[in-house]
Amino acid sequence: MEHSYDIERYMGANEFSKPKLTEEEIKKYEIPNDLSEIDRSLVLLKKNNTTQRTSVLINLPNIIRDFPEAEEVLLPKIFKEVLSWDEDLQVECGASLAELIESHQLSQDGYQQLYEFILESLESWNNAKWDVVYEQYIMNLEHIESDADKRQEIIDNGVKLSLSL
Repeated sequence: MEHSYDIERYMGANEFSKPKLTEEEIKKYEIPNDLSEIDRSLVLLKKNNTTQRTSVLINLPNIIRDFPEAEEVLLPKIFKEVLSWDEDLQVECGASLAELIESHQLSQDGYQQLYEFILESLESWNNAKWDVVYEQYIMNLEHIESDADKRQEIIDNGVKLSLSL
């Protein structure tokens, strides 16, 4: 015996089915296919979508490993904007930065930028809800400071900067 089913009716009645996205909603998530990995990451960071930004942050160590020039493009963008993102994104950013530190992937300039960013960030986090974020960045700061070569160069650069002011 053959049965015929109204799939659309069934799917509409299924409590587990997801609502269909409109064409406009789909376009919010689309990015051009012909972008380089760095440009794709920049586009995803510009979008006001937590999932897309998280994707870039999770993959940041791989992106910088595979495309070292990404460091000088992506890190300043992230450092400029991450403090306006929600707590989960800031924690994710801290975890990715920790991985970059532990795997020694950053250039000296990258460590300098990170060090300055962490100091700036710590000044802005004065609320108890930021304890997790604060802890992650303190650990990153300690990692940087524990590496004698990087620490000395950061100190030297700080002295040069203060003398130029």
